[in-house]
Amino acid sequence: EIFASALRDNCRASIMGERSFGKGLIQSAITLDDGRKLVLTVARYVTPNYNDIQGKGIVPDVDGAATGSVPPSFMPNFIRSDTSYVKFDELRENLSKSCQPPRK
Repeated sequence: EIFASALRDNCRASIMGERSFGKGLIQSAITLDDGRKLVLTVARYVTPNYNDIQGKGIVPDVDGAATGSVPPSFMPNFIRSDTSYVKFDELRENLSKSCQPPRK
């Protein structure tokens, strides 16, 4: 999730597939003297554009779930999928028009 969102936020990639899980918290368990555990949230992941993913996940630019097919952009050769519905030229054009690199 973090890697994919970093690529998209830095105008380096479009995301294809299904919405990700949305695990954006880092937690630490502390064992108390009586053996019980205290779980503390110690950090939160955000994308380079400061979007919080906790419970929301990363929404893909091309939704593979809607068509029942996930494009095999980075999948091994033994996994096959139909990409005929993906308009790659339109996707590239939209990315170049709409992408705003992260604020510094």
